Amino acid sequence: MAYLSIINNATGLKFWPLVPCSRLLWDTAKQISEEINLLKEYLFTYKTSETFTIDDGKICVRILDFPDKMLAVTANRRGMLRNAIFDLSMFGAYENKKCKILFENRELILKNNKIADTFKPYERHIYLISK
Repeated sequence: MAYLSIINNATGLKFWPLVPCSRLLWDTAKQISEEINLLKEYLFTYKTSETFTIDDGKICVRILDFPDKMLAVTANRRGMLRNAIFDLSMFGAYENKKCKILFENRELILKNNKIADTFKPYERHIYLISK
């Protein structure tokens, strides 16, 4: 839900773990806070921003465009595994560009200006593409 908020232009997040608090909940809140802190440069300095959904609204996407790179923040809104393909043609030419997936230690190659990836239930992916 934190990344769905970011996709929908939230400028801040608050966590309210219940008492007695769950260690897993606190660890997850800490991890998300650390990720958002690393993303703040992108989240508050973009040139343009575009938000849309794919797969009948099941995958949410926010594109943050910069002069030298593009960031795509994505999230699966459903509790089901999803295979998704989203087209970046309207944002420029990205044929055969390498796409780094932040916080996941992996990369993809864009084919026909499209990102194709698999989303676990409620999973987020953050793609960084150099122009």
